[in-house]
Amino acid sequence: MPNTNGAGKRPIGGVEPPIGSSGELGEPAKQKSASVSVPLRMLLVDTHFFFRLGLRTLLSQNLYFQVIADVASGREALTAFAEIKPDVVIMGASLPDQDGIEVAQQMISTTCSTKLLMLCDQTSEEDVHRAFAAQVHGVLPKATDHSSLLEAINNIAAGRRYYPDSMRGLLRERASHAALSLRETEVLRCLAAGWSNKMITNHLRVTDATTKTYVTRLMQKLGVHDRTMAVMEGIRLGLIRPR
Repeated sequence: MPNTNGAGKRPIGGVEPPIGSSGELGEPAKQKSASVSVPLRMLLVDTHFFFRLGLRTLLSQNLYFQVIADVASGREALTAFAEIKPDVVIMGASLPDQDGIEVAQQMISTTCSTKLLMLCDQTSEEDVHRAFAAQVHGVLPKATDHSSLLEAINNIAAGRRYYPDSMRGLLRERASHAALSLRETEVLRCLAAGWSNKMITNHLRVTDATTKTYVTRLMQKLGVHDRTMAVMEGIRLGLIRPR
């Protein structure tokens, strides 16, 4: 069951959105003093109880943030989201039952008013790209500092996307090379498992020539010249996970 309680005490300044049209990726806005009459109603989603407790405690010190509920799984998050209709959802990317970005995408598809802030344990290029493509409003490392968290919340509440410089760099890097197809990504996972071309051919039920084409094409897209480097680059970009 979700944990619920009210708001806290200490106000902070609001944020003026950066120049640009709503929904575009602009420079993060800096905090300015502003009056806020209605608290932002928040839903917290993360696997770890003590992380949620710490985040709730931190946010509840602010008069303008009201944590309505905190939950541990994607299923609970979707249920609580439908019930309380929060202004802001702060969610961990790694959930025990579902992918956090997929859960966020389901939420975004049902409303245009709720803002989503994703907290990632490891911010790979692929994770940041998927969050951006899913129209997640902001992404931060889970180990972010207090001021960056508040700045991110204020930015997304103002209708702006919030991606720090490091993540904007990852998005630019991703745009600089062609994305792997689903089949090429599957072949890359097979390479990471140490499979030979013959094993991949049997697994995919294709010809030897087709498998060679997949391997050659994915190496070209990743900008590498051998299978080992392809796996290493795939891990670095977050396309596959280390075994």
